Amino acid sequence: MSGRSDCFDFDHVAKLIIFHPQLDAFYMHLNTTNLEEWRSLDSNLADYAKEHDGQRHPLKTLSVQGYHKETLSLLLEILSIQSLALETLIVGSPWFFQTFLEHSPGSDFWTYKTSAPLQTPAEELFERPWHTLKESLTRLDISTTIVADRDVASSLFHRLQELENLHALHVSARHVLDWVPESITGTCPTTVHDKIFILPEVVEYTFPSLLDFLVREEKYSPTSPVYQISVAEAVWVIATVPALQYFHLGRGSIEEEDFGRLRWAFPDFFMAIPKSRLDWIG
Repeated sequence: MSGRSDCFDFDHVAKLIIFHPQLDAFYMHLNTTNLEEWRSLDSNLADYAKEHDGQRHPLKTLSVQGYHKETLSLLLEILSIQSLALETLIVGSPWFFQTFLEHSPGSDFWTYKTSAPLQTPAEELFERPWHTLKESLTRLDISTTIVADRDVASSLFHRLQELENLHALHVSARHVLDWVPESITGTCPTTVHDKIFILPEVVEYTFPSLLDFLVREEKYSPTSPVYQISVAEAVWVIATVPALQYFHLGRGSIEEEDFGRLRWAFPDFFMAIPKSRLDWIG
């Protein structure tokens, strides 16, 4: 099921899920969001469980996108829902809306000069426990989730380590730039003969279950620059994902010369990713 509304009554969302007991995937576009209402989804779904011998609703894929700045808060709200056992979650906004909003106010590329500052999620959202989704979620697409700054990105990725069965993570180059420590960003990794890179021995994060690390394609826009990650940042990501099978860098997310160096040094990670491992995106 898919749908779009600029003023969707949240009760309609809950009822659409509950009244379709075999619904497997729900793609919605909401341009307004009331975070408090998402918290009520658990109580609505409790009624479903009572009517179905305690069984959870079978919804496995949920995608929520829209033209609003609270995408990260919404992501954290959904991750704290206890009544769904989602396997695939996509939360964000149209890519150009994210790109426009994430440039610093005052820069030449700041499009929404009269808009309010980006919203930082309340600390309480980062402290709320994750229950069912911590175990059930295997694929997460936050490639167009709006993250305000480096500190917020650090808090987010620390929490994402709790998703113990996460196999695929789709992010943007901007997310990587904010996630990687400043001591790494812009530096050259230790190399041997300019080809063989030595992974850092100590990293602040580890994602032991992650198999696919996917970076979104960077699309050119005349009103905003393209974010690109460096070799040093890519090497740091590899060090945090010990079970990595595919490191997929979308077109434009890295310089072609740097991609060639990485593919030479880590041929197993940078093979062409099978389309079947990308069919859940977009």
